[in-house]
Amino acid sequence: MIFPDVKIEDGAVLKGVVVGEGARIGKNVRLGKGCIVGDQAKIKDGSRLPDGLAICPAKEVSENNLRLKMDC
Repeated sequence: MIFPDVKIEDGAVLKGVVVGEGARIGKNVRLGKGCIVGDQAKIKDGSRLPDGLAICPAKEVSENNLRLKMDC
């Protein structure tokens, strides 16, 4: 499910995910099955999110900070 005002760059792969309003999905991003991306969140180019990961609203995620605990 993709909400309004979402920008998805070239090469991004999204299957079985929810992307909140105004979120930005960078180039060549891969979102695992069941991922939830909160409103206004930004997933930077080349990031790979594992199945079932939830990203809080307005958070910015890159490959380098995925190992950090993501508290809302």
